[in-house]
Amino acid sequence: MEWDIDAMLASPCTGTAFASATSSKGLRLIIWYKGSWFLRPDNKLITSHVGLFVNDKPRDINIIHCFPYSDALWESLKSNAQCPGNGEPRLDNCPQAQNCLFKLCPYGIPIDNGRNT
Repeated sequence: MEWDIDAMLASPCTGTAFASATSSKGLRLIIWYKGSWFLRPDNKLITSHVGLFVNDKPRDINIIHCFPYSDALWESLKSNAQCPGNGEPRLDNCPQAQNCLFKLCPYGIPIDNGRNT
């Protein structure tokens, strides 16, 4: 099945991320996942029996759970994720880096949390 990614959220305290996705049939989901690739708006996620593909390339993504989309759930996830990049993806540095479990920032902000130098 093919999904268009509409929005993303990162959760630095869990090292996981969320994506809002819409199918060609109009079904909307919130995908909770972990992996070495971040689903970004305008990406196409393809699910198949051989794995997950983003923009026609295989990607290491582990889907933890999928939820039916609701504005209330998305806003709740957004308010609890506490990643500065979720609200301002063009930051130069991250005030939450010390508490972040990501090895690479989903928003491309240099991470100086003692694990990466």
